[in-house]
Amino acid sequence: MHKIKGHVYEMFHQYKGPLDYTIPYIKAHFPRADTLVIAANYEEYSYMYYLGSKVIVGYVGNNLEEDVKLVPDIIAYRKMWPRFGELFNHYLSKAPYEPVIFPVFDTPVNSSPLFDYVQPLYLKHLFKTLLTNDPQQATCLYIKRGEAAN
Repeated sequence: MHKIKGHVYEMFHQYKGPLDYTIPYIKAHFPRADTLVIAANYEEYSYMYYLGSKVIVGYVGNNLEEDVKLVPDIIAYRKMWPRFGELFNHYLSKAPYEPVIFPVFDTPVNSSPLFDYVQPLYLKHLFKTLLTNDPQQATCLYIKRGEAAN
């Protein structure tokens, strides 16, 4: 999308990335989000800030020795950052989880302000929400069964 045309479009339409779906979902379904343990492999600080949740693993994996002992209530695994995939598979095997699939592409970043970033298209500024019906490409959370408050 041309930059000027894209900027005009985004002035009148809200861009929504993966976090714009997952965080409101968690807020709506878990009134005590501050008591949750969320395993995330990217953008973990957003879950900490907006939900007050304990977030384990993260992008760097600072505390893996302790994190591996926990059973997260929610798993937020971003496919484009395949870090710690074995650990996330371990979590999925420790308890029953239900996938919640959102109609937005699982882009590697929620949004980027950079227009001329010399990287693949998916790391550039996206003016428009990228929607998908393909569960393989969609953003997904895994919710431990019995955890939803509704």
